[in-house]
Order: sequence, then structure tokens, then C-alpha cells
Amino acid sequence: MHGGGTLSYHLSQINKKASFTLVDYVEEAIAIAKDINSANKHRFSFDIDNVYALKLTKNQFDFVFCWQTLSWLENPREALLQLINIAKPKGKIYLSSLFNLDQDVDIYSKVYDRSRASGKNDNYSFYNTYSKHTVSNWLKDKVDSFTIHKFETPIPFEYSGRGIGTYTKKCEDGYMQISGGMLMNWGILEITK
Repeated sequence: MHGGGTLSYHLSQINKKASFTLVDYVEEAIAIAKDINSANKHRFSFDIDNVYALKLTKNQFDFVFCWQTLSWLENPREALLQLINIAKPKGKIYLSSLFNLDQDVDIYSKVYDRSRASGKNDNYSFYNTYSKHTVSNWLKDKVDSFTIHKFETPIPFEYSGRGIGTYTKKCEDGYMQISGGMLMNWGILEITK
């Protein structure tokens, strides 16, 4: 899934015997992942696919990673169910997304980034934040357990441009991440099937 090229490279350095299947719907992302992982290409397979209808085999993977994708989907629940489907029983699924862990509030928004050609042409992307309550409803009776780990960066990010760019603001207990004027409540959803 999105961001998988770099993640899979680091994981392949930790576990020298593991094999990896990288999937994205963007051909350019697959090309980048192939380039990043070219030294170990015999351990990798690459495919362009749709997260809502994955052609991968049911119960196939010990670990499934989906980075920076769930918050940008129109139907996140359907995508999440596809990812659960391809994990083996007792397999682990890790997803980075935007989560509201402090309030039971979901935010579904469309973002028109007018600093990009797509936004100037009235094309939008989704920019969603999910509450633990909603994630719990999506996963009820489908997985053994789940935890959402709050992700807070100890590193300042700078961005002085216009548009969706991400930056941080220092506050009393760390940094707040902001993108396009919206608070970025990053978290890692860990699921055991």
C-alpha cells in the first residue's frame, strides 16, 4: 500500500528471509518501490491493484501494512475489510491514519488543494479522521483485537509554502502536526486477526 517501498526496504533489512508483496493503485509508486528495493528484487513482487477489490489470496499474509491510505479513501471501512481478508488468522495488520482518540468524533472532509493543478480543476481528495468508536464498530466480530497507538513526533517539521504541506507547531508537551490548516491526529492502528 501507499508508502510501502521504503517501509518494505527497512523491513527486508531486519528479516533477511521474508518475502514482500507491494501493492499500490499508482503506477509511479510501484516504480519507486521497485527502484528502492532493486537490490533484493527476488524477494519482492509488485502489483497495481484497487484496495477495495484486492486480487490477493484470502488468508495469505502474516503481516499487512497500509501506510497513509485509510484517511484518504471515500469508503475506508470497505478497504479495511479487504486488508483483514488477506491477513492470515492471528496475522497482524498495521495502518497509519488520522484518528481522533480524545473525542468520539469522526471528520469526513473533501480537500481541494488550490495550490495544485488537481485542486484548480475542482478535483478533491478525502481527508478523514476516525474515532476509536467508529473503528471499533468496523472491526466488531471480524478480528481478535485492535489497539490504536497515538503517534506524536518529537521532531519539528517546517513548511512555508501554500497548500496541503505538513508542518508542526510547538506546544507545552510536544509538537502538533498541521496540514492545510487541519490538525493531523496520526496514529497506528494495530489489528490482530
